[in-house]
Amino acid sequence: MFYQYLTSSIYRVHWSILQGATPIYSGTWDVDITTRKILSYTGDLWLSRGDYTLFWINHESSFVSLDINITNKLYDLNRKINYYLPGFGNFEAYEALDYNNHSSTERYYFHSSKGYLLNGFMEYQSIGHFTLFEININLFDNPEGFPLDIILLIIIITAIISIISISGLILYRRRKNIIKPYRVKDQENRESKKIIKQRELSEIETKIREELMEIYIKAQKRMRYKAYTQNLIDLLQDIVNRAKKNNFINIYESADKKLEIYKKMFNINKEKEVLKLYNYAKLKLEHEQYTDETINLLNEVIRETENFKFIQIEDKPKKSLELCKNKRLEKNKEKLVKLYKIVKSKIKNKEHSKEVIDDLNYILNESKKNNFTDLYDIAQMHLDEIKNNANQASMKNER
Repeated sequence: MFYQYLTSSIYRVHWSILQGATPIYSGTWDVDITTRKILSYTGDLWLSRGDYTLFWINHESSFVSLDINITNKLYDLNRKINYYLPGFGNFEAYEALDYNNHSSTERYYFHSSKGYLLNGFMEYQSIGHFTLFEININLFDNPEGFPLDIILLIIIITAIISIISISGLILYRRRKNIIKPYRVKDQENRESKKIIKQRELSEIETKIREELMEIYIKAQKRMRYKAYTQNLIDLLQDIVNRAKKNNFINIYESADKKLEIYKKMFNINKEKEVLKLYNYAKLKLEHEQYTDETINLLNEVIRETENFKFIQIEDKPKKSLELCKNKRLEKNKEKLVKLYKIVKSKIKNKEHSKEVIDDLNYILNESKKNNFTDLYDIAQMHLDEIKNNANQASMKNER
């Protein structure tokens, strides 16, 4: 790998991956050294436009954390260490650790004063180790020990070659314009429009990617607090869908993996909550609290169990609900029977007051609601008797 100067802030990186001494992959990418962002690339590169370069950091800045957009993770530059690199010796180096998991094997070591990568290991797509092979120059500085007059000579020769090349190009275009001026002009316009369109599309794509990445980083921070909510699941699902739609492979693969893990953790946490709610309902049953609140609790447990397929709980809440309803019916019937005995004693003593009639109507309605047919029939019989007796007394009075 070597860096080729393009402009004041943009360098072209020529890279190769070797198998033994033979290159098996190679290509280039253009990087802005003020932002560390990749502007364009060629070859089989696993990075994309807008990603941050992996192989160096801006050593002139004071770092608290380092954002390297590979597998869409943040890395902490949390300490300086004395790092030994075989073949080179000891270096003072920054150690970059996974922001969310400092115990991960994925980590990098950067020269503390020069900023270039000394050694590192990446888990993404089993890429493996990046190890420093040779140190020739200080990155983006004048090479140590390289004579300044030779550098100036190279610049002068390069400038002369560039002037000759540009002059030749100008003469060639003038000649072409004399022969076919309109055709050349149209071709140039088409090429210019094509370049502008590609640049606009690239800028739009980069903006969309950066916005989506910012949302994803915020989602990951929320995940660190173990806030297992449906809203966060919906947010991760939206990130996965948008990344897939825009073909942001790195974001898609990472977010999809996080989503699956988070769903499992959400279900585990949800099952604990439902089990806790079920135990509370069972405690109320043990204390013979066969109330609407107990029934509502059991219905909620049944609903959540069916939604999330909790095997540990299964049909137990349904059995508890059935028991609660039966016990409640028994309790209600006991109360009605007790009331009926009081009313029956009053009727036996020829007491047909409004209170007796109201109690009989209450027994009648509650028996109908709870399907107590025996009590319903008895209450109805007494009401009919009282009504008949009242009619007969009225007729006697009229005579």
